[in-house]
Amino acid sequence: MQLHNETALTARLYRGALHDSVNGAWVVARGCFRRTRRGMELQDKAWPIFDAPLATDFGTLPSDLEPMRAGVSVFCLGTVRNDTPRPSTLCSLQVGDTARQLRVHGRRGWVRTEERWRPGPAEPFTEMPLTWSYCPGGVARFEGREVPHASNPEGMGFVLDEAELPRVEVPRIEDVRAVIDDWRTLPAPMCWAPLEDARPLHVPAVVAAATRDGVIDPDALARAMAALPCYDAPPETQFASLPAGSLVDAQLGDHGLRIRIPGHDLRLHLQVGAESIRQALWLSSVWLLVDEGLTVLTWRARTAYAIRPGELRTARLVGAVEGPR
Repeated sequence: MQLHNETALTARLYRGALHDSVNGAWVVARGCFRRTRRGMELQDKAWPIFDAPLATDFGTLPSDLEPMRAGVSVFCLGTVRNDTPRPSTLCSLQVGDTARQLRVHGRRGWVRTEERWRPGPAEPFTEMPLTWSYCPGGVARFEGREVPHASNPEGMGFVLDEAELPRVEVPRIEDVRAVIDDWRTLPAPMCWAPLEDARPLHVPAVVAAATRDGVIDPDALARAMAALPCYDAPPETQFASLPAGSLVDAQLGDHGLRIRIPGHDLRLHLQVGAESIRQALWLSSVWLLVDEGLTVLTWRARTAYAIRPGELRTARLVGAVEGPR
């Protein structure tokens, strides 16, 4: 069954067996937009839909093969820039009514005081990529073994042996709500860059929901873990939905990108023999390419249909994204 794409977006239809005589079908549609005075304008440059994770300078974008996604993920792919060198700078991300802030520092190490080890002064910087590699995490050395950080093995600053501190850099990116102050209590990593799989960052909330009076219910935890969707953004930038007109505003130091989510009426039409299936697409991800001033938006839909030999099956993607007015 081929997809007849009647939109201006890049689109692909995927199919897979759910169980006997029933197939799942999901469609992915993607467009690259530039904000103009009249609204979001679709660009001629097409962003591909990919069957494997895509590595970028700012992190790994997840594959489109995974059908079990939920909500809307928001990413920033960009560089933190200061017009003049500064040892630290504030970055902000507003999505609808939700506001987040990160503090980004230049290179800094641990300094021993009379009381304990503390983060030392940061070196001034003008540019730094916003990536998970600068967040709390990494691989610690302990008794001759390498121990990766549970949720961000690509990060920095994770230490289990105090003797390693003179050779370890303090994480450069921190959540303003969880300032890095002690190597023994490194806060959870926080970033707005892409992640191939963000599910480990959602596990603490799942565990908390399965806990009653301080005791984890193993059956409830098992059910919740089995039903955990394929998240590709941390809880702080994963949203249930983003209605048309929602503000998304990223400021990375002295530059940024501000957009409004456009409306759309994208729909998947499946004809399976005499059965007609109509499924509306939902906005699945917002990628802010801050350095280029572009935004990549992805919509998805999924459904299922019975397989009956000899029946004609067709698929059409129809509708449009609201353009400049």
